[in-house]
Amino acid sequence: MKQLLLIVFCLPLILFSQPDSHSSSLDSWCYNDPFGYLQSEKDMLSVNLAGLFTQVNRKQMAGLLSVGYERKVRTLWSVQGEVRTMYFLRFGGNHPSPSQTANGVVAVSVGPRFYYHQKKRITYGRQVSNLVGSYVGLNLGTRMLPVRPAWNPDDVPHYFSDNLSLIPHLGWQVKILKHGFVDIRLGFKAAYGDPKRTQHFFPKHTEKFWQILPVSQFRAGFAF
Repeated sequence: MKQLLLIVFCLPLILFSQPDSHSSSLDSWCYNDPFGYLQSEKDMLSVNLAGLFTQVNRKQMAGLLSVGYERKVRTLWSVQGEVRTMYFLRFGGNHPSPSQTANGVVAVSVGPRFYYHQKKRITYGRQVSNLVGSYVGLNLGTRMLPVRPAWNPDDVPHYFSDNLSLIPHLGWQVKILKHGFVDIRLGFKAAYGDPKRTQHFFPKHTEKFWQILPVSQFRAGFAF
């Protein structure tokens, strides 16, 4: 996939340029792999911008903040972790200022990835060992709620896990230019907890149960 993107970007320069010193420099620039598509990678820090602004108007703004880190542990295996939180800001009137308003829920997930096509592509010289391509993953996740005592809602919140989830999935990840990425996942989620819980006070009666449902995730943003 990296080679395909490099060819798409550089092919017009090669086909329509004249054989002079300027075109030679352009050809050399393309063949020197300016975006690092043909370089090996051991780790990647990703900042997901998809979902950053899910709701924006004059009164409020909401979205998802997400940061991930992936590290190769073997040629075909890596471990990927991600931290996500939802924010909700209100503006104007008697509402709190944006800096004072956020719901504080944090979701954490971690799990292995197996890049199953990469060994063959490396053998044929079509790819190097990096964090790009099709993979099979298995994520273990939890949601952390900031909980305050019901008798003292202004107390400092304490975080606790209110559910657990196991997500087997298929995915595809690609780098875009030098510092961009796209990561698409499809799978199933087996979760144990109370998905309808919205109150962040303790104590509170909850009904926890298992749920199995299809999930999909689209991540895109900056990679370092």
